[in-house]
Amino acid sequence: MALAANVKQYFPPKNIQQMEADLRLLPFWWAEDGDAIVVDAGNSNVTVDNVNIDTTGGKAMDITGNNVNVTGSDVTNAGEGIKIDADGNANVENTTVSNIDTGDAIDVTADNVTVKDTTINNIVNGTGIKANATEGVAKVENTTVDTTSGSAMDVTGKDVT
Repeated sequence: MALAANVKQYFPPKNIQQMEADLRLLPFWWAEDGDAIVVDAGNSNVTVDNVNIDTTGGKAMDITGNNVNVTGSDVTNAGEGIKIDADGNANVENTTVSNIDTGDAIDVTADNVTVKDTTINNIVNGTGIKANATEGVAKVENTTVDTTSGSAMDVTGKDVT
């Protein structure tokens, strides 16, 4: 649309902006087992529920959004596991991340971070959980981390539990 308008600065009409926002999550809707997922949801909330990713190398999930929730999902055989950059809260619950060979299993930066009821196995060269709560609480509850080499957790925040 910007090229068709032939102007230096282009601001799309509201209906086009809404269409862009609605379609940002299209990769989640169409993903099949084994697909890697990259989503920049802007100011939208993102929920990933019961997604199974078994891939070779690369990053399994790279999510940017407002409030991000990953629940009931499995990530295996990836270079890097789940990366979340959220402006609000980020929650990873009831999720399994295993066989990560070069990066971190879970890498989260958000105002508040919770990793709960999650299992992390066979992390070769990265960190099991890297969580940075920029504004408040970083919580890790009922979670198992098994690394071959590298660190189990690197958790920072104003209040860490």
